[in-house]
Amino acid sequence: MAAHKSIKISPSERFEHLPSAPIVEAVIQLVGRAEAQRGPTELKASLSNALPEYSNVKELRAVSVSLPLGTARNGEPGQSDESAKPKRAWPGFRLATDDGRYVAMFTRDYFSLSRLRPYEDWETFQSEAMRLWDFHMGLAGPTEIGRIGVRFINRFDVPAVDLDPGEYIRGLGNPPGDLPRSEFLHRDGLSVPGHPSYGVTVIRTVKPADPGQADHVALLLDIDVFSSLRFPPDPHTIKSRLADMHWLKNRVFFDNVTERALDLCR
Repeated sequence: MAAHKSIKISPSERFEHLPSAPIVEAVIQLVGRAEAQRGPTELKASLSNALPEYSNVKELRAVSVSLPLGTARNGEPGQSDESAKPKRAWPGFRLATDDGRYVAMFTRDYFSLSRLRPYEDWETFQSEAMRLWDFHMGLAGPTEIGRIGVRFINRFDVPAVDLDPGEYIRGLGNPPGDLPRSEFLHRDGLSVPGHPSYGVTVIRTVKPADPGQADHVALLLDIDVFSSLRFPPDPHTIKSRLADMHWLKNRVFFDNVTERALDLCR
């Protein structure tokens, strides 16, 4: 396999602003196991008090089974009756704003913030994610981050008649033969030359549009930029990596869409 020249990540680079951005969901994700012990009642009260604008609160129920060695009834080492009982894990919660445009997830190992359509801008989205992450840090107390990710799902609704998907998203040309394509799913895993701590997953999809839009299809471009290199959860490092990943997301997006697709967003 041929070596690729290292690329320069340039977070200060400005890409074209699209007034009607095709983003249907943007996600910032941070994974780090909680060190603090919290019960569901305490957690829910803390979340409700600190984040009143996230008024729709749903507990994510989970159980775990502890398997320490005990004494089985036959006298041999084994699992005790008490330890065999399911025990509640550190609970998680899903919170959403009244308008449903921001959705946050708080669990023992995982924090994420999603912004649903209409997307505003990166600065606003990142600022809100960091505000909630700071609260999550005080609540869960993780000592390191094991994964950080930035994911953007883009959607283009286009006419189905005589459709050539490759006119909108590169790599989605028409299949051989006379039969039209009704669905398509392709996944690429990309490395970032010169930056081995980063990776990118790109999923390109053609799927039927929503009910009532029989004459259209949906073209989806799902870009997930991530890093699984462990590091301490300090805000400066998090913001620096988020800036890198946002730039990578933009580069992948503009490298994958055509002028015809961009015209739909201008």
